[in-house]
Amino acid sequence: MIRLEGISKLYGRPPRETRALSGIDLCIGAGEYVAVMGPSGSGKSTLLNIIGCLDRATEGRYILKEREVSTLDDAALSGVRNEVLGFVFQQFHLLPRLNVLKNVVLPLIYAPEYPSNASEMGEAALASVGLQSKRAAGPGELSGGQQQRVAIARALINSPSVILADEPTGNLDRQSGREILDIFRKLNHDGRTIIMVTHDPEVAAEAQRTVVIEDGRIASDRSGARSKGGGS
Repeated sequence: MIRLEGISKLYGRPPRETRALSGIDLCIGAGEYVAVMGPSGSGKSTLLNIIGCLDRATEGRYILKEREVSTLDDAALSGVRNEVLGFVFQQFHLLPRLNVLKNVVLPLIYAPEYPSNASEMGEAALASVGLQSKRAAGPGELSGGQQQRVAIARALINSPSVILADEPTGNLDRQSGREILDIFRKLNHDGRTIIMVTHDPEVAAEAQRTVVIEDGRIASDRSGARSKGGGS
């Protein structure tokens, strides 16, 4: 599903450029659950942003679902993001003036045609994370764990095949973090590809595979003990 060939990312200009990624080769199959780890500044978030079409590689090829996206213009990349990818971040990025349901359906405004059943789609997404009863609440009325579940529902609204998560439990207490990981496990069990950046080995243990990035390169790529849909 995802293939990176010789991906490098440079910031700035010679002789003072900074190399964030250097020659990354990586394949991720449909339905995999992959954790990406590495020290601060290693390039793991840059890698996730390139996979998520939020940033462009300086060098190399990126093939997503049989389509080379590294050469697409901004409008085409936006379409790929909307159709294939769902994003969950450490910060929940909910709009405080909108209620929960309106936050969830917000990505639909970027669809070629706004769905007539948008509310029903939003309620179904909320039901999938156990929050349908909170559809009329404001984000400020929810706990941190509930806000992150709303953010996951928003990521699911377009039925993406790939979920990209950047430290999704980083702002949560242990119990709330456990609930979020249970949702990711279910999503993976249902067939979605999960790629999650984390610094926490316990969170990474949820994945089937762990890729470690150091100094912009892949330092290790190993399978974990958990099989798809299995226990830790």
